[in-house]
Amino acid sequence: KGGVVIVVTLCMLSVVYGASIFSNALGDHMVLQRAPDSANVWGVVHARDTVVVKLNGRQVVTVVASGTGVWKAAIPPQNAGGPHTIEAVSSASGTTTLSDVYFGDVYVCSGQSNMQMPVLGAFNATDEIKAASNYPLIRVFTVGQATISKSPLSQFSTIEEGWSVSSPQSIGTPNYLSAVCWFAGRDLFNTYKVPVGLISSNWGGTFIQAWSDPDSLRHCGIRAEETPEHNKTLHLIDVIHKFSPPAPLNPNQNSVLWNAMIYPLLPMVIRGIYWYQGESNVGQTSYYTCAFPTMIQAWRQHFAPTKNPISFFFVQLAAYTEGGPYHEALALLRQSQLVALSLPNVGYATAIDLGDISSPFGNIHPRDKQTVGSRLATATRAIAFGDKIVYQGPRANGFNILSSGPLAQVQITFHADTVGSGLALRPASCPVSLLPTKECSWYSVRDNNNSWFNVTMPPEVRGNTIILSISLPAGTHIAGTRYAWGDWPVCTLYNK
Repeated sequence: KGGVVIVVTLCMLSVVYGASIFSNALGDHMVLQRAPDSANVWGVVHARDTVVVKLNGRQVVTVVASGTGVWKAAIPPQNAGGPHTIEAVSSASGTTTLSDVYFGDVYVCSGQSNMQMPVLGAFNATDEIKAASNYPLIRVFTVGQATISKSPLSQFSTIEEGWSVSSPQSIGTPNYLSAVCWFAGRDLFNTYKVPVGLISSNWGGTFIQAWSDPDSLRHCGIRAEETPEHNKTLHLIDVIHKFSPPAPLNPNQNSVLWNAMIYPLLPMVIRGIYWYQGESNVGQTSYYTCAFPTMIQAWRQHFAPTKNPISFFFVQLAAYTEGGPYHEALALLRQSQLVALSLPNVGYATAIDLGDISSPFGNIHPRDKQTVGSRLATATRAIAFGDKIVYQGPRANGFNILSSGPLAQVQITFHADTVGSGLALRPASCPVSLLPTKECSWYSVRDNNNSWFNVTMPPEVRGNTIILSISLPAGTHIAGTRYAWGDWPVCTLYNK
């Protein structure tokens, strides 16, 4: 942890970091990606050294380091399980051994403060932390936040928690593993009983620009001299640093977190990525619509190739009002997140209904990370593993006007694969004692003049559709409908 390190140039790759031949992204107790993929191990030795890699004492691959000392070796595909030992033997740098290594599925979790929020901040934290001892085959790693970099780093300069076996200490310490990451990984382990490796690399209050590589920024029209805050009101930033340690660093610079907190991981073979970010970019909808899918494609391109495409899962932003009102900017950002669903092997978990008005961390930080993690795991099962399950809530695909006049009725239809075994309405209300009603949103309909009218009557479930009833001025023609469009959506519609 130590003092703050500001890295502004690429460290010479021929330097051998400490006594280890392996990258510091690897370590005892880690999980490497299982078959059908060949997991990579890598590191730095002296220039053009020969490196022999052994698995459980048996030589499996020999490589020669580059002129800068970088080496990388692919271990033949291994079935899930362990423990294993992995040795790297260098002709000039000696031998380093990794012990208690398992093969399973590896996930990278990244984003800003809602991804950074530790298990300690979640609901029922005491019991959740205690239960971590029941999951010794989930292994965790948390990247440190004391480094930003203007150029790519081959090693992490700071590590908050190296590879560790899940325990109350490794899961329950402040600034350790992400709660969302933990709950998603735990659900997957409970489903498949396969070792899980979770890598948490995040920084509260950060813009997507800091996590994007330079080519992605250029693709979306960001000039090198522009800061992420360009044309952006900064009143929100102070609110979303609650889970970041105080530091004199500014992580909101183009690509500095990509360089320092993602780039050192790129040789790793992984199964998927979890992403919870976007609060800082509220107000930059047009840019995010380009930046988010572009970043996803870039991360996939730069991470080590896999037999199956790397799956990417994001969290649609929760209800909150801190820093607002946002005058549709928050709703528009949520909508821009969904553009990424046009890419293959991308899924999401919505948190739109999980607003936590009384959160002690500010209502921008809802404490129900269990539901978020569960929804991410469900999406992972459907998309990455191909399980035949419904992983998202009801998604509308059209509407029909059943009647107009003083009491209009509109029928909303849904994609069949999002209905499950039927639609259901749950009670929900606007927390009017704490919020002005105008900050809440329900169902609404639009007329020809682009005016929106709230539907105040309770909807009715009719088969796999819902019926909205609303009193409208005579002659009003209904031209559109929407749901949960606002800072604090009041969500009542679910599937079974």
